[in-house]
Amino acid sequence: MLAPAVYNWAETHRMASFAKEFHKKGFNVIMLGRGQYDYLYIDEPFEIAVPESDRWWFNDERISKLMDIDKYRNDYTGLHELEKIVEEECEIIRQYKPEVIITGYRTTLSISAKIVSIPLVWILSAVVSPMYYIEGMASMPDRYPIKMLKDASSKISSFYYSKLALSNNSTSGIWNKCLKKHRLKPFKYDMQLFEGDFNLMSDAKELFPKFKKNKDNYKFCGPIFNFEEIPFPNSIKNYKAQRNKTIFISMGSSGNSSVFFEILEFLKELPYNVFVATTSILKNINPNDYPSNFTFEKKYPPIKMASLADVCIIHGGQGTVYSTILGGTPFIGIPMFSEQQYNLENLINKFNCGKVIKRSELSFDIFKDSLYKILTNDIYKTNIQLLKSKIEKYYYDREYRAEVVGVRQIIDYLKNNKCDR
Repeated sequence: MLAPAVYNWAETHRMASFAKEFHKKGFNVIMLGRGQYDYLYIDEPFEIAVPESDRWWFNDERISKLMDIDKYRNDYTGLHELEKIVEEECEIIRQYKPEVIITGYRTTLSISAKIVSIPLVWILSAVVSPMYYIEGMASMPDRYPIKMLKDASSKISSFYYSKLALSNNSTSGIWNKCLKKHRLKPFKYDMQLFEGDFNLMSDAKELFPKFKKNKDNYKFCGPIFNFEEIPFPNSIKNYKAQRNKTIFISMGSSGNSSVFFEILEFLKELPYNVFVATTSILKNINPNDYPSNFTFEKKYPPIKMASLADVCIIHGGQGTVYSTILGGTPFIGIPMFSEQQYNLENLINKFNCGKVIKRSELSFDIFKDSLYKILTNDIYKTNIQLLKSKIEKYYYDREYRAEVVGVRQIIDYLKNNKCDR
């Protein structure tokens, strides 16, 4: 059983890619849930189970809170709501009796799977793993810093914030009440909501050299790429390289529209050719409000488009980050929440292949200066090309592809381990 949070494109794509690989190996696949991006799996030969509770659980207000994780953490539900959706999930799980449940952001399963004693697998970025915090690599979230650490040096604040993140369960009260009702162990810290019996980190291990010894139930499966064939739109086919530099903006389906619009306003003042992937967060944009050097399209082939640009502007989601690396193009990253912040900082700190601008520091002068530095210093291009050479195997060699490696790892886990509650 694979259970995406279907309001997010990247998450749904991850689950769909694993589902297809399981099906190739002869498994019966059940997809749990329907939503905005279910077209990624709805026509596949899978069974679909839809909890009635999804109608009101995944409403606009809750999705907004789920995407604003730095502010709300696990504090986005009441006990009655949580018990209701957990009860319905358990009923569906008992009906289908899957060997394993796999998710990437359907958080309620961290309780439901425990109740029915079915192994739960989480697929998430390595920056969400305990190892990232154990190594003291997690900086404070930009938007909601802890006051007592705000003025400390970055090294000290990272150390203490990482310690705190692995000991604080202040927003898990409702979840722990539900767990205790079923005589299950409470979460010791908020991040345990994102820990399964087995956990796959959807990253290239080369990006995390400090993870020399993973926890036994954590494995790298590699980055998950989108292999959808997206043709070049006519705007690109007809585009001729000019003396002005080319900027490609891709902020994913979990970006922030106000930040996106702010960046576009900055670029109006600069002499670059700008190509914008609008996605779902720029629903009301009017291309006529922008000069002729701006081009808007709903979709571009991300890797090819990145390779044509001189600089990419991204939000730090995993899919966008890895597509940019494969395009071999330096970037400016503007993260929307801490996971994206860590994805970007991890690259910048180790490989110096772009710039990160925190939302709290975003201004025209800083943005302009970051662009100028990247465009006038070849080191950024050189470094991301070196990084590209480390990552290419995960895209071009099927044996390294995340869904192939990950499915094999899950099967091995099921063969060799029993679910210990």
